[in-house]
Amino acid sequence: MRLLLAIILLATTPLYANQLVRELMTEAQSMAPYPHQPPKVSLFHVDKITLQHILCGRPCAPAPIAVTTPNNIYLADRYVDLNTPYGESILFHESVHLLQFHNKGSADTCSEWINREIEAYSLQVIYNLKRKYDTEEPVYMIQKMRSALTQCPQD
Repeated sequence: MRLLLAIILLATTPLYANQLVRELMTEAQSMAPYPHQPPKVSLFHVDKITLQHILCGRPCAPAPIAVTTPNNIYLADRYVDLNTPYGESILFHESVHLLQFHNKGSADTCSEWINREIEAYSLQVIYNLKRKYDTEEPVYMIQKMRSALTQCPQD
């Protein structure tokens, strides 16, 4: 499976997508105190099974539509079209996670991870409002994450 994953990840990234990620990180930096951007970011479109393996190391539910690692953003092909407001909004959210990692390090506890999700969704709402994009999903996810926060073990 690792070889298959490595082959899939060798896909090339369109230049405009990397430029878009940089622009989105700069936009996020104007909303939150994150001075450092990662030196290199790669963007990949992969299938949902690959996303599950990147996130969980195995199939898991619910299936993610995007996953961010320290220098990579993985988007579910056929679900995240960067030429749409929805796709751009998802990419913005994932760009916030890149900034979080490069300014705060990894999220080591349940509550820290969920608080970063809440922050990313909150900034996504602001981003969407500025562009008159739909905010229903990120607002719903903020509520869902706040509820999940109560389920974290004591960190």
